[in-house]
Amino acid sequence: MQLEGLHHVTAITGDAPANLDFYVRVLGLRLVKKTVNQDDPSVYHLFYGDDDGSPGHDLTFFEYPHAAPGRPGDGMVHTIALRVASAAALDFWSERLTAEGVEVEREGDELRFSDPEGLGLALIAEDEWTALADYPDTGEAQIAETVLAGRRMIVRRTRLIGPQAELWPDWRHFAFVTNRTDPLAIVEAEHRQHAVVEQAIRDLKDQALAHFPSGHYPANAAWTVIAAIAHNLMRWTVLIGLPDKTRRAARTLRRRMLTIPGRLTHSARSWTLHLPARWPWEADFIRALSTIRAIPAA
Repeated sequence: MQLEGLHHVTAITGDAPANLDFYVRVLGLRLVKKTVNQDDPSVYHLFYGDDDGSPGHDLTFFEYPHAAPGRPGDGMVHTIALRVASAAALDFWSERLTAEGVEVEREGDELRFSDPEGLGLALIAEDEWTALADYPDTGEAQIAETVLAGRRMIVRRTRLIGPQAELWPDWRHFAFVTNRTDPLAIVEAEHRQHAVVEQAIRDLKDQALAHFPSGHYPANAAWTVIAAIAHNLMRWTVLIGLPDKTRRAARTLRRRMLTIPGRLTHSARSWTLHLPARWPWEADFIRALSTIRAIPAA
């Protein structure tokens, strides 16, 4: 399953009034909703967000009075990052939080601190993002770097442009930690290239390599070779026939390019493929077929 983003992040507080004071008065978030836990109506549920209450911007808290502070463990999400406009904004927030008695730690384009109950928070300057020029025209992507537990963390964020952006207008973030010291653009680009390799492996496991047909090694070896050939043929078909299209998963390509809802007819010693009038992938299929047919014979 591919996650397209977050609707909200939920944490626990032991003191709702103090929590409300910190996030609304000190941090300036908006209390967009106050309700109760649907599974336990005796528990308050506080929603903080931006002025519009946009999905993906909400931070919510359940109140369990006198709850002991949590301790972060391996694999846990223990820091929530928020964007601010610029490095100058970080200066403002550093002074404001310090005046409120909050201990802050500034490192480059990031300001780290905790709420009164120890939940880790970070502010990241918006102007530290660098646009990627080699991203498809259907969207935009930017990269930035920060530090996580003393290690270099690189973040790529993407969002759609055009009609589809009405459905998914928010940024989607993808982060990874690395020990490489090369320039940001090089490390991020090579990480994306590695992701292409991982997608090829995932596609093969999603197709013929999901299982092997025999208990004998030679038969399975032949099956693996055939699977690799079929996979490469499909990839080359899309790469040559639709070079300007976004790379898709194998199951998507099979559905759009191979599972054709059409019928073949034979007349006057020639075959004709009839496609449905409203088939959404008709233009891509015909363009790919025409491009491949135009390749000169070796």
